Amino acid sequence: MWVEKKLDGRETVLFFLSLSMLYVFPIVHADYLYIDDQWRSLLLVDNLWRMQGRLFSEILYGVLTFTSSMPNIFPLPLLLSVVAISFAMRSLVFHLYAEVSFSKCLVMLPLLCSPFFLGNLTYQYDGPAMLLSVAAMITAITWPIKNTRLNVILPAFLVTVALGLYQLTLSLFIALCCCELTIHLNRKTSWRSFFSLVALRVSQLFLGGILYVFTAHALSDTDRGKPLTVDQNWFHVIEHRLELTVEKVGLLNSQGMSWTLAVLLFFAGIGGVFFVKKTLANEPGVLAKSGVLLMLCFMAAVIFLCVPGVIIFLNESRLDARDLIGFSALLMLLFYLAHEGLERIHPWAGIVLIAPCLALFSVAYLYGQVLSAKKEYEASLSSNIAYDLTSRVELKGIEDFNFSPPDDEGSAYWVPASEGTITLVPLIGYLLSSDNHMLFPDRFRRLGINRVFWTKDSIKRSMEKNEGRMIVDNKQYTIYLVGNEGLIQLKNHKEMVAPDPPLK
Repeated sequence: MWVEKKLDGRETVLFFLSLSMLYVFPIVHADYLYIDDQWRSLLLVDNLWRMQGRLFSEILYGVLTFTSSMPNIFPLPLLLSVVAISFAMRSLVFHLYAEVSFSKCLVMLPLLCSPFFLGNLTYQYDGPAMLLSVAAMITAITWPIKNTRLNVILPAFLVTVALGLYQLTLSLFIALCCCELTIHLNRKTSWRSFFSLVALRVSQLFLGGILYVFTAHALSDTDRGKPLTVDQNWFHVIEHRLELTVEKVGLLNSQGMSWTLAVLLFFAGIGGVFFVKKTLANEPGVLAKSGVLLMLCFMAAVIFLCVPGVIIFLNESRLDARDLIGFSALLMLLFYLAHEGLERIHPWAGIVLIAPCLALFSVAYLYGQVLSAKKEYEASLSSNIAYDLTSRVELKGIEDFNFSPPDDEGSAYWVPASEGTITLVPLIGYLLSSDNHMLFPDRFRRLGINRVFWTKDSIKRSMEKNEGRMIVDNKQYTIYLVGNEGLIQLKNHKEMVAPDPPLK
């Protein structure tokens, strides 16, 4: 049957390339400037990546644009990075399986098609660099060189490049290493070979980290990424962030995806039981079996911790979808175990994995539609504000305008045309992020209004004293005149949808 037809390297990469292009199509079609893209596309701060320890992201765009700056050439970087991740997934599937088939290729798709990774892909600038970082980490694990020194040095170099593109993929590398080690235990690998592999991965990670510290990280100049202060609240903070991670992963359990998730977990549970049983059967004594079981539990715990990854140990106040990059490895492991369970039922039963894969693609296309609707709404809103700023007689002499987004967090991802979709699939709202304000001051530069800035503290104090004079008031925003400056105040979405007062 075609489901279990053996695939060669060329057929495998074509399979991954076709599905990967299909997966990113809604992101390309939406062409939405997401958070940092707003100011990056205006070339306002070209060296911020370097300051954040992501030097290779800056180099990447210099090479692709043939300039010393970073003009927007989306979607070219994303399409090129999709080619890279397709080759990386091909190398991983041949690394984990002796023979490759269609259903086994489906096991690798979560590395790209994780729902939370959509939060990374949405960035027109950062997204391709993040995807290339993932591809570099995967390639570091699957590097085919058998020379001992090169097997450490070259993958370590890839780890360095990956960290210089996006540091949080460190979590993915560690999680994938744990998945690889777990599978090796299941395949009657000798303890000597097992610990040699552990030493190899540790050496690659250590050397790659050292190279990163003395290259890209040496040029960084930012307070971001500082570790949490170790005090009496340290464990409480970690516990809270783990609970928050579980809560965010729980967003996958929406009305439409519940049954798909249940089917995946059911077959993964069956596969997991047989997997552990076979692994323990490889060991002769009770002590050895106990040691292997403890090792399996330890690696499972590490994989779970890699879902939020290093972010839970850093002084960061948020946990956005883009931070859950380690979930890709956890989802891949669930697919792997589900495939093992399905093969126990029937050699062709691996085709059932099409169902959860289809669910992942469905989320991507739902998200793409919401991005398109949000883009349309923001274009309309910014045009209306720009019209008032340029046509009102009271504002003609005003040069500086302050901009204040809604103070309600939910207003950041409120989209009138997609309110029903976001209610049905709360994950979409999480992907949009509360950092993604309804508008950014940089938006008005595109409309020829250059002096719009985030609201200054002095303007806030003046408004608290009721010193502002209202010029425009409608359902969507209010414009005030505060001294010789203007203030644009967006309203919360609850105010926007409130019914009109009755006519007197």
